[in-house]
Amino acid sequence: MSSNAKDNVQGRPDTSTRSWFAVSIAITVLLVGFLLWHLVYSYQLMVSFREREFVIERSSWQLLLYAESMQMYALVATTSGDINWERNYLETRPQLENVLQKIQELMPSQEVEKIVEEINEHLTVINELEEEVFSLLKRGEKREAYNLLSGWEYTKNRMDFSDRTRDLTELIQKRLQERTAYDTTRLAVLLVLGGLGVLVLSWVVTLRIWRMQVRKKQEAEENISLLLNNSGQGFMLADENLLVDPNYSLECENIFGPRVAGNSLPDLLYPEGGYDREHFAGSLRMLMQEEDDFIQDNIISLLPEQLYVNHKYLKLQYRLISSTQIMLIITDITEKVLLEKEIQEEHKRLSFVVSALENKNDLLETLREYENFLEESRKQQKGDKPSTGPEIDQLFRKVHTFKGVFMQYEMPYTPEALHSVEQGLAEAARGRVEACSTPGSGELLPGQWLLQVLSRDKQVLVDSLGKGFLDSAREVSVSEDSLAGMESKAQELLESHAVPEQVQQGLSQLLYSLKKLRYKSLQLSLGKYARFVQQMADRSGKLLHPLHIQGDDIYFDPRVFNPFIKSLVHVFRNAVAHGIEDPEERLEKGKPESGQIQCRIENTPEGFVLSISDDGSGVDLEGLREKLRESGAYSLEELGLMDEKELLMQIFTPGVSTAAEADKCRGRGVGMDAVSAAVEALGGSIEVKSAADLGTEVVFYLPGQGFLKI
Repeated sequence: MSSNAKDNVQGRPDTSTRSWFAVSIAITVLLVGFLLWHLVYSYQLMVSFREREFVIERSSWQLLLYAESMQMYALVATTSGDINWERNYLETRPQLENVLQKIQELMPSQEVEKIVEEINEHLTVINELEEEVFSLLKRGEKREAYNLLSGWEYTKNRMDFSDRTRDLTELIQKRLQERTAYDTTRLAVLLVLGGLGVLVLSWVVTLRIWRMQVRKKQEAEENISLLLNNSGQGFMLADENLLVDPNYSLECENIFGPRVAGNSLPDLLYPEGGYDREHFAGSLRMLMQEEDDFIQDNIISLLPEQLYVNHKYLKLQYRLISSTQIMLIITDITEKVLLEKEIQEEHKRLSFVVSALENKNDLLETLREYENFLEESRKQQKGDKPSTGPEIDQLFRKVHTFKGVFMQYEMPYTPEALHSVEQGLAEAARGRVEACSTPGSGELLPGQWLLQVLSRDKQVLVDSLGKGFLDSAREVSVSEDSLAGMESKAQELLESHAVPEQVQQGLSQLLYSLKKLRYKSLQLSLGKYARFVQQMADRSGKLLHPLHIQGDDIYFDPRVFNPFIKSLVHVFRNAVAHGIEDPEERLEKGKPESGQIQCRIENTPEGFVLSISDDGSGVDLEGLREKLRESGAYSLEELGLMDEKELLMQIFTPGVSTAAEADKCRGRGVGMDAVSAAVEALGGSIEVKSAADLGTEVVFYLPGQGFLKI
């Protein structure tokens, strides 16, 4: 970059260029002003000559007219003998003399003066003869007057007068034409010379300005390049063939390497190829071919905003420059993403610690059950994969339930591991055991790997709460097994006929107290789902009132009812994921923004009834029919014969879900199947009620075995 350019970049003006430019503009203005003044002056002069030419020409014709008029007055007077025509004759003569004088003033030249003198001489003779004619007429000598006018002297002077008058007119016209031609030529020459001067000066000024603009443009491009290269962002252009333009910022090389220009943009962003690359390329071509601004905005909104390329997280922004060019703004957000992930991980760990403190006993019990489940599964597999069928379905339900329960406790690592195991089990259930991609030596349930993942979750608790947190036992005076043993002994004594009646009453009270020590409150157990449903709602962007539990309280035997209580995680998850609508949708339907999930417990002579309801959108019956048809479980004819009650019960069919695709929270179609299995194991039944836009209610009818009515 030159010194002047550097000065301009730093804000110091080029004074020599400005002064030269000012002088050039001043000269141009003066030259143009002089040319305009001369044009106006010449135009006015030509107009003046035109007017004088008209006056002179009119005067020459007036000269002839007045002379002829005087002759006519004399002839008429002679012919008619009327002496009154003399008055007209005398009035015309001064006008004739004035015309001759005006001609001499307007065209002062020797030739004009000579002709005017000759005309005057002839006029003098003619006037004398005509005056004599009027004198004769006054004396009554009409014939003599007529003879005088017809005589040679009068006729000759009249002819000479007419000839010299025509000569004067022709001379005047000739002089005027010459002067007009001269003025026109001079004006044309001045116009050409002035135009050439303005053209040359304009060309010089334009050339100078163009050079200044080119230099400024170069300086601006250098400044922009400097700015872009130091902005920490990648800027690149791609043409209609999606090839990268050579003009790009330096950050692009830091992101993609030294060879960027000429490469395909989809290849740079998707170096591994595949469907995503082709889809991205097709979207860009469609964007550049589209003319409608609204559709362009929609296409841009569908393009990826973030990619992971060359071990970097990239944020992408798109600007359509023209139908043949698109600009991509790339920002390396790796540090930001990693920091956010670290913050999220820390948030997960803290949430897990808080949840563990709030649900210590339940969490420790669930961890023991999970570890026992993994150990039993490992022994059963013995290195062989179970065949497709009930064994895999049962395993699937167990894994799905444990995943939901651990998500309720907000464990950071194990739910994700179980989710990947579910994927392998789903493939196995479809007969594609060899397609299982879960870690752990090809096992469907990689117990060793899952225990390693579980140890990471435990380590979070140890790091935050100390090792004693996991080693501590339940906060009871005796173990649950001891309590259960005492209950069994008391029950046997009660059923023995050898026990006296007065002792039986005491045993009944003792048995009731033992059960109350070991049994759990159903309301308290359901209340632990309040945090879970609120977290589900927050993740889904939905608003939810606190979980409302009402009705009777019941104490249940955890050994009997724990599988059922844990399976309810799927009911609560479905209520949030499938039932409760987004706030905007609820407002459109005339509902409050926040949804409501309620639990109601009712004692009955046969046992108890648990109802879980929501005020959401209800079950999509048509969507459920379509899913059942696609699964092959029922034919179209069989589905048509089902009433609404029968159709609603199909939500418990394995593998059926109305979700568009599976994720960590929904879509497998095995959650409600696990609920149904748990209720069936207790000997209970289920009823589902649903109404469009009013909500869904799941009612569980459970027998009286294994619980206390308080």
